[in-house]
Amino acid sequence: MKLITLASIGLLTFLGITRAVEPTPDPKRRQIVINAAFIEFTKGSNPSLLPYESASAAGVFSEQEFKTLLEKVKTGPGVDVLAMPSVTTLEGQRAKVEISREFIYKGLDGKPVTAKTGTFLELIAKVGDNNEIDLNATPQIMQLDRMAKDAKSGLEQPVFTERKTSSSVSILSGQTFILGLPAVSTEQRIKEEQDGNVTSKTEKLSRQILVFITAKLADAGAPASASSSQPTKKSQLQAKLDSIVIPRVKFENATLKQAVQYLVKKSVELDITTKDPAQRGVNIMLKSPSGTNGTTLSVDLSHTTLGNALKSIAELQGMHLQVEKTSVLLTSPQLLEDEQAQTPSAILSSPGKVMVEKKPAAAEILLPSVQFQDATLEEAVEYVRIKSQQLDPAKQGLNILVKPGANAQARITLELKNVPAYEALRYTAELAGCRLVIDGKVMVIEPVK
Repeated sequence: MKLITLASIGLLTFLGITRAVEPTPDPKRRQIVINAAFIEFTKGSNPSLLPYESASAAGVFSEQEFKTLLEKVKTGPGVDVLAMPSVTTLEGQRAKVEISREFIYKGLDGKPVTAKTGTFLELIAKVGDNNEIDLNATPQIMQLDRMAKDAKSGLEQPVFTERKTSSSVSILSGQTFILGLPAVSTEQRIKEEQDGNVTSKTEKLSRQILVFITAKLADAGAPASASSSQPTKKSQLQAKLDSIVIPRVKFENATLKQAVQYLVKKSVELDITTKDPAQRGVNIMLKSPSGTNGTTLSVDLSHTTLGNALKSIAELQGMHLQVEKTSVLLTSPQLLEDEQAQTPSAILSSPGKVMVEKKPAAAEILLPSVQFQDATLEEAVEYVRIKSQQLDPAKQGLNILVKPGANAQARITLELKNVPAYEALRYTAELAGCRLVIDGKVMVIEPVK
């Protein structure tokens, strides 16, 4: 193992970030998946971490060794997991991961100043001989230490604590190496009660951060089974999520809707493996209660796959990420709980009658494009009805019934391409707060009870 480490700690009164412009990603370069864990702990509190209580802590673990250590550490006393970012990068290109919050304050000139606190990881990975990964990594932690009054202006100014280290290491695919960041001293007030008397004392603690970084070749997995010569639609969609690499994903106070629209657009632009232009890109659908699409998020990722970008957004917003046959769904916990409370395999519509979901042939008609912008449920259903009839060789299309109680004026915003008519109708129903069931040859949209 080759290891070179430089560490520093300092107090800052401002934060500036400069980013280099990277060349366009080369699809021939190998992809490397990076997973990191930033862990802060109190020195002397966790026996599993005693060997690493040093700013120069370093070491390399096998996949099983790291898994065992991480489980012990996460459940031990005095430990906080600050962040667990991940990114997929191309060899030889700089990648950045930033999980941060904006801190806005009034500067010395009286104007608003924005600084960022959080965890940052910058790295360059190259594949050497025998599939060794040469990794240059720079993890960084920026935390607000305190507010201090400026002597001249009298304005309260933030003082930030920066902990940063740089390391160069050669490891095998799947291995994890550990880096220690400089420790900082903090105080903790402890209350003690004895014989009815309560006393308090201040105890000084030393808090250190360890950074675990795992690097793995994306194409180092087991070969596909010979029995599955034709991939399923789901595997094709997952392959797109893993192969589309976006040079930069940066959102600052963007809404979920804006983030999804941006990723859909980039998925079309960067889908270089699909020959047919009409088939390029990925359907991404946001399912959240009315009004929550305005929730904002801030994220900054470099050279990340589309799948990792979606995963990061889902984790930041507490959304459930699901890859279906033709689309990727981002569902809010509230809607997911409501959907799971329903019975998916069979639904009772009247006493003694069970409707089994056997789709009519017209349900599989492929709609080249579905674009609803603030359309009513009634308008969306009519569109699917007409398009299915136009594209049906028998010119019959889908029979669709909207039951009383369903909000025909519910507003639908949806953008899909190359999706079966049934799936388009199901998504439409769900966005309107309804569900889609099949009764013989009739597609029934009914309100969720």
